[in-house]
Amino acid sequence: MFQPDEHVIAFGAGVPRQSRSDICALMQEADRFASRTHNRDVYWQAWMNYFDARLRKYGCERLTTITSQPLFVSDNDELDDLTLSFSTCDDAQGLVDLAQRVLATLGIHDFVEAWLATDGQGNARLGSWVVVPCNLNRHGEIVLTTFGVQLRGLPFTSQRKPEVVMRVSGGIYTFDPQAYEPFRREVRERIKGMNLRKLTQTAELFKAPGSP
Repeated sequence: MFQPDEHVIAFGAGVPRQSRSDICALMQEADRFASRTHNRDVYWQAWMNYFDARLRKYGCERLTTITSQPLFVSDNDELDDLTLSFSTCDDAQGLVDLAQRVLATLGIHDFVEAWLATDGQGNARLGSWVVVPCNLNRHGEIVLTTFGVQLRGLPFTSQRKPEVVMRVSGGIYTFDPQAYEPFRREVRERIKGMNLRKLTQTAELFKAPGSP
């Protein structure tokens, strides 16, 4: 079973160490701010809106919003049917491919397989994560792509076979280190000593397919 209440963040080659540290702190501050008002397991989209507002306050410029319709999955192959909606994107197929790598990193295919194999019995708790790949674009700007993923197992009933419902929402942003710098101390002070969600760093999202 998944470990909920977690952020997963991945940095591509070339993102400076200071920016990595700043982005990690900003993710924690955005979570703190959003969670102060909304329980993200209950008020998912409202929580994401507050999370987005905090990113934009502290050095991020939103380029596009990412949304999806709820996807009801009764077979692992149906995860490939995930459709993302966004206003503008230079590489739409690349964004879809990245979303699929996010799902693989979270182990969602394993969850779906295990849930359906037990006919939807057992722990049906809600899982929600924010996954943030960070990379440099061709202009040398730091680009953050946030994928908020919400997942829930729906148990077997006499009217319904077991399913898993998944929602994805987020956005694409540029992170400006100079715009963030005046807020660095303020952000660090806000999150200091607080009980924050676990933040896991990984490089898996930027590995080429088939690489070790």
